[in-house]
Order: sequence, then C-alpha cells, then structure tokens
Amino acid sequence: MNNNLFDKIEYDIFIKEKKIAIEYNGLYWHKEGKKDKFYHLKKLQLAQQENIRLIQIFEDEYIFKKEIVVSRLKSLLGTPDRRIYARKCSVKEINSKEKDSFLNKNHIQGTDKSKVKLGLFFENELVSVMTFGHPRLALGSKKNNRQIWELVRFASTLNTQVVGGAGKLLKYFERNYKPDEIFSYSDKRWSDGGLYKALGFEYSHTSRPNYWYFDEKEMKRYHRFNFRKDVLNEKLEFFDPKLTEIENMMINGYSRIWDCGNDKWIKKYE
Repeated sequence: MNNNLFDKIEYDIFIKEKKIAIEYNGLYWHKEGKKDKFYHLKKLQLAQQENIRLIQIFEDEYIFKKEIVVSRLKSLLGTPDRRIYARKCSVKEINSKEKDSFLNKNHIQGTDKSKVKLGLFFENELVSVMTFGHPRLALGSKKNNRQIWELVRFASTLNTQVVGGAGKLLKYFERNYKPDEIFSYSDKRWSDGGLYKALGFEYSHTSRPNYWYFDEKEMKRYHRFNFRKDVLNEKLEFFDPKLTEIENMMINGYSRIWDCGNDKWIKKYE
C-alpha cells in the first residue's frame, strides 16, 4: 500500500472527546480511478495509529438507509434514545416474515438467508434479532457431524440499546443448538469487533478490501457477487464475452468502489 496516500489526515467529522471520526464517502469521488483500492483501508489504519475510531459511510447507505445510519451512529456515540435491559426480555424463535421485516428496517445489510431466527421481546415488542446460517462440515474434521454455524445478523430496533441483548440471544442458541463452532464477520468500515470480543469470540483474520459496483445514474452499490462474468450476459444490456468482468461493467455505465475488508471472528466449544 502506498504510504503517501495522505499528506494530512482530515475527517469530515471528528468528536475529539470520544476519539471518533466519521467520513461520508461519495460514490463518484471515491470510486476506483478517483481513489486507490486501498484508500479506505489505509485511512482506517492511519486513524487507528492515532487511537481514533474511524467510521466510513458510503453515500448510498445514507441516502437509502438514513434512519439506520443515524441509529448506528447514536449507538456508537453512546447516545441512544432509550435503553432496555435484556434481563427484562424473553427469547423466542420467530418466523421468516418477522425476521425479514425486522432486519429490513433495522440492519444496514437488510435481510438474510438463515435457518435459525431468534427474537428478543420486551413487553411483547420485538427489540432484537439474531440469526444463524446452516451448519456445514468442517474441512479436515474427523467428525462427520461437527456443527459449524455462522452468526449471520444481529440488530436491535432503531435508536435503542438493548443492554446484554446479544449475549442473551447467543446463550439461547448455544443451549438449544449445541454448536461446535460459530463464526461471524464484522465490516471494518463500521465495526472494531468489540461486540464479538464481549461475546467470547476470538479474532481469526482480516480479508482484503472487497469491491462493489454502482450505476452512476442510480448511485447505489451492488455486491460484486451479483455480477460474476458467468451471469453478465443475462443482466447487462451490452455484453462481450471477450471482455473481462470489469470491462463489461464499465461499458454498461458501472464503476467500482472498494471497502476496508472484513474481520473474521470464531468461537469454539471443543
């Protein structure tokens, strides 16, 4: 990575007393070609060297999911509108419709595909949801029934801190599904992994920055998985099999933008 990407570190917003900085990254001005693919990661690392927690928000997140963005910032700053304590809540398994509705309203990534869907209820109000993906066989494992799960989503209702909520939901899952291992990922643009540490997970590794495509007319990001070359012919107006994935995307008006990568976290029970 180029160490000369920044002559001087500046932030859009800096809350000195909390050592938290916030960047609003416009898609056009932060796209590939305008910024180096490691730009956002490098700025994060430089902030960490100064003991500053940097939150990087992409333009489309704020435009299309403003309420969720504001809620997450309140949580990070320790200024939620209300606090609820998990000891006053109960855990129930919920159906897919309830889960989808809650995640679309309260999680910045929206809904998911998950097998186990847990809800935390306070006075009959659904205030937190945690979901887990299908178990799968671990490579190289001597057991043929080893239960490895992914913690796919966790979210609380907007502008609300549910103190101890994640821990209560996780304990319910551990008690009823008896996993051998759970893994999960945190987005480095938003998270330092503090929640996973508190839940007993251990840091595994960090992935390299990932890229997203966006249409410069629509200004909304799409995960690269949606535009693999083997499906481009069905999705793009113009497609040339002789061109690469990115070349085909560019001639159809798409650009790429890079994130900071993800941290992987693992909790083992053996």
